[in-house]
Amino acid sequence: MNKALMMKKNHLIRLNLVQKPRTKQEIALILQISYSTLSRRINKAGVPRHPRLLLPKEQESLLELFGFNVNWVNPENIMQ
Repeated sequence: MNKALMMKKNHLIRLNLVQKPRTKQEIALILQISYSTLSRRINKAGVPRHPRLLLPKEQESLLELFGFNVNWVNPENIMQ
């Protein structure tokens, strides 16, 4: 993992101590993806809409750090 990414993650972790995001817009900013992308990936219950749109593990961890309950569905189970 490159150093810039590590620094970015550390910054996000520190941010968690200061404020907890309350909206998808804030989460999109934290994960540095667009709000529309986030909305396509995650429904209001926090469940991915489609297995191909699962967030990467790093982003899943960030969501947990920011107080979101992340219960991802196993893609293999959906496909069966």
